[in-house]
Amino acid sequence: MEVVEKVKAVADLTPALLQAVLRCSLASPGLTVIGVKDPEELSDIKTNYGSDLRKLEVTVEEEGVTRQLHLVAKTALQSWITLANVWFNWFIFYREAFWFTVALPELSKLVSDEQASALAEVMPKVFLAYCNYQEDDMAKCFITKPKEKGVILMENLSKGVDTFIDMKDIEKTSRGGVKTAHMRMLLEGLAHFHGAWIVWLRRGGDLGNRTKQQVMDFFQQQSFYQYKWLWKMTIKKAMKNYVKLAEFKQEQNIKEKVEAFCTSPESVERLMKAFDYKDSKFKTVCHTDFHSNQIMYSLNEDGSPKRVKILDFQALTLGHPAMDIWTMVYSATDPEYRAARLEADVRAYFTVLSSYMEEAAPDFTEFMQELEERRVYGMVLFSMSCFASLSPTQLPSPTTETSKYVKACRDILLAEEQEDDHPDIREIRRRVEANMREMVDRGHI
Repeated sequence: MEVVEKVKAVADLTPALLQAVLRCSLASPGLTVIGVKDPEELSDIKTNYGSDLRKLEVTVEEEGVTRQLHLVAKTALQSWITLANVWFNWFIFYREAFWFTVALPELSKLVSDEQASALAEVMPKVFLAYCNYQEDDMAKCFITKPKEKGVILMENLSKGVDTFIDMKDIEKTSRGGVKTAHMRMLLEGLAHFHGAWIVWLRRGGDLGNRTKQQVMDFFQQQSFYQYKWLWKMTIKKAMKNYVKLAEFKQEQNIKEKVEAFCTSPESVERLMKAFDYKDSKFKTVCHTDFHSNQIMYSLNEDGSPKRVKILDFQALTLGHPAMDIWTMVYSATDPEYRAARLEADVRAYFTVLSSYMEEAAPDFTEFMQELEERRVYGMVLFSMSCFASLSPTQLPSPTTETSKYVKACRDILLAEEQEDDHPDIREIRRRVEANMREMVDRGHI
């Protein structure tokens, strides 16, 4: 559709252009846009790493019937972050635009109709996805690379007939926390995503105007994934609150074990195992940012999950499924859940994933072994994600105000219990302490 070449910012989404986009995406040539609410009026702009999100309310008329469409326009940030994205070949906004415009349609042709339908079911409806790097040369000189510009226009899942809520809200104590029904539905959806990429890696070809090798190069892991010094430093920073917690609880034995884990070269090797995928039968393209902020559910009247949607495909990277699985598991569950239900949930994931394997599917035991070998990745990097998802008050940004965020988390963790503490504050402390003891009990530290 030629109009996409003009859509590089929200300001480009004129009523006439929106009408052309919606007529095409909804296959409704008679649809007429009769009103668009200025996104600035909504005062709901959310910066999320590499993009701005703005809500749009579009009034349309179709066959004499007037209705409102609730949309979200996602645009690439125009800041130094965007320059870093292209200078270091991350192209995070282009990754997502490429997923929706090229990869998703092409991968859907490689799998069965049933599998394609299941994959589409966990994706938001996208009306338009464009990034200037669909035409710009990604290999330009470091200095001359332009910023990423573009728009992804999708349904607003928080509005409409089937209303969705964030998974982080489901995690809260007021909703009872994440249950097997939530996790199993999500992991099965993830398995369709991983499985479609496995099929493409085995017998797929070019995607859009990119050769298969170009796509492989584009999604390859960045060089920093192999920097041992970086992961050694990351482990020390990520585990520092556990050291402080053990000290606060006067658990000298646990404190010494955590400190030994932080300084052990073996710990670095075990964490970096998560990035090892090339010789695995399960190598795929991972979401790589698969935590509860990126997941939304619609619910039945009894609160059980009805549908799930996966969002934000800006970090697509070749890897092992364990990266996504452990990110979610350690972000959204506690040790009690993992001990009682995780294996059954992973088996449900594996049942779906194995349906995409053209040769005789590997044994579940083999998959679990590879998964367990990579558990430290989730344990170290995401076992404290509950601060962000459960905190009843807004915390400083972990990306733009890192020091303030770390201090706020530590203040919550090490404060003396008060009778009037919010239930979610109590849950944060309970879960973090339980995670620490799980590490010891399972022999990880």
